[in-house]
Amino acid sequence: MTATKKIIRTVLIVLGLCALAAAACAETKTAAPYTYEILDEENRIAEIVDYNPPRTSDSGGIDLVIPAELDEYTIIGIGDNAFKLQRKLKTVTISEGITYIGSRAFSSCDGITRLKLPESLTSIGNRAFSNCKGLMSVTLPASVNSLGENPFALCSNLIDISYDGEVYKSEDGILVQQEEGRLVSYLHPSDSGKYRVPDGIRIIGKSAFAECKELTDVTLPDTLEVIEESAFKGCTGIGDMVIPTSVTRIGNRCFADCTSLETITIPDNVTDVDGNPFMGCKSLTEIVVGGEHPTLQMVDGVLVDVSRKRLLCYPCTRKEETEYHVPDGMEVIGASAFEFTGMLEKIYLPDSVKEIEDYAFSNSFMRAIEMPAKLESIGMWAFENCSNLISIRIPDGITQLNAMTFAGCGRLESVILPEGLKMIGDDAFSDCTMLAGITIPETVTEIGSTVFKSCETLTSVIIPETVETLGNKIFDGCVSLKEVAIPSSLTVLPEGMFEYCRSLEEIQLPEGLKAVGNSAFNGCNALKEIHFPEGVRTIGSSAFRGCTALTALELPQKLRTIGDSAFFGCTGISEVIIPSGVTQIRSHAFEECENLMNAVVPASVNRMGVRVFYHCPLDMVVWVEKDSYAEQWCDGEAITPTYWDGSAPET
Repeated sequence: MTATKKIIRTVLIVLGLCALAAAACAETKTAAPYTYEILDEENRIAEIVDYNPPRTSDSGGIDLVIPAELDEYTIIGIGDNAFKLQRKLKTVTISEGITYIGSRAFSSCDGITRLKLPESLTSIGNRAFSNCKGLMSVTLPASVNSLGENPFALCSNLIDISYDGEVYKSEDGILVQQEEGRLVSYLHPSDSGKYRVPDGIRIIGKSAFAECKELTDVTLPDTLEVIEESAFKGCTGIGDMVIPTSVTRIGNRCFADCTSLETITIPDNVTDVDGNPFMGCKSLTEIVVGGEHPTLQMVDGVLVDVSRKRLLCYPCTRKEETEYHVPDGMEVIGASAFEFTGMLEKIYLPDSVKEIEDYAFSNSFMRAIEMPAKLESIGMWAFENCSNLISIRIPDGITQLNAMTFAGCGRLESVILPEGLKMIGDDAFSDCTMLAGITIPETVTEIGSTVFKSCETLTSVIIPETVETLGNKIFDGCVSLKEVAIPSSLTVLPEGMFEYCRSLEEIQLPEGLKAVGNSAFNGCNALKEIHFPEGVRTIGSSAFRGCTALTALELPQKLRTIGDSAFFGCTGISEVIIPSGVTQIRSHAFEECENLMNAVVPASVNRMGVRVFYHCPLDMVVWVEKDSYAEQWCDGEAITPTYWDGSAPET
């Protein structure tokens, strides 16, 4: 991310208010086929964050010119993932004025055969064009001075990158950052399967050789000092690798999924090992560490950093064991240490363990683990996709659960959270499909987004009064959820909070509520009634879309805005009285309300979108005040209104 972008985002945080007046997100707008995010309203600066191409039967692909201006906003960048998976793109021209391209912005756009970048471009984010298999050549403008993690990873047909600037050098099939001596990208130039990294290279950058499956033999130079994360990940043809004695650091997963790698020697100078370098190396039978190595040892076939008391790698080739006791004295279970390990069903941690790092047990086979009482932290994705894990007790020293900690643990039935827990991170229990209940301690103040997403057997949850911050889509797809208690202090019901909770029949909203977020109850087709607190001013887009069991609708008197498709498809509603004071009814608000016979629209309404009552009964009565905006709108929609004098009409 460029310094300019960081500054703009800081300004945005200070100034930004989203459409619901309280959500912590930047405002986005649509100028088809693009969605853009406003970074600086005062100076009308924005970035493109999404792309929705028009539907077409043309199989010839799309020739796209990405503009530098939309709706009089200056577009300065392309956001993360903005065009990801747009496989119909054939040629892409990015207009002058755009200065940055975000991480994975065009990832897996494998139809792109030609790419034209602007001279204004200065930075390209992590893996921005990864897996664009149609690219054969790219010209980088001389203005580019910052490249993230291999922007062209997995571009298996890319054979040439042209660049005439000063920061990078492109020759002989590699792209190098000259000052650091960092090899950023390898362009698959070898036909023989053998490649010698040039002398002078000091760093093999992140993902530089990722998925270069044709490589069988790579020779590293004596100038090399660092092999970064995922540098050779997925190089399935490499059977042997000699790490030069000049190397001092090797990154997490740097040889991950090198499935032909059988033996490797770690030199004595390597004193910094960041996580598990050999995750998924299914043929690796021997890791050689010298007896005089100052920090590393093999302990019963397991790689440990004795100086940091950190277990680094349990080899996945050890398939004969079903139980494993981590050595006494270990304080840290390193990143990815047990990831994708064989048949281990139970892992015993000693009382000395204080930290479990990111991905430590991700995708492992274990059924049970007992966490030590002195454990202080658990990293992100630490137990992700441990599909056989049935129960877990989190010790009292843990104050936060990070993102994705237990995501995808499909057999997890029981979770005991500690008193003292303050934060539950994004997706912490998402897709735990067998989790029927959970008690959230009263010490928790923050619950992230999609924490319980698709927990299909979850039936009831009490969110304690101590919770001050709630993320979006917390219970999205919890199809069995029937009972939820919400903190009385909540003023904004977050976006998608109960989306597709198909068993939810009723809910009590807090009296201080001021806004119902977009898609908050979208698809809750069992919801029979909703009682709005009087202070609610905004009902967001698709908030009650598809709530077919909803029969009575009494809107709050302080309501001001009804969002797009807010009650789309609410087939049980027969009448709606819009309170005086509402100013906006947005497009499709009551579309396909097939039994809506009467709708009262007050004179306060000064903006109505298209098709507000589309596909409602033909004999439906729309009550309006004479000479009001609603009367004009009815004329434009070919609806014959019925007049009333502002008092309650007989419906």
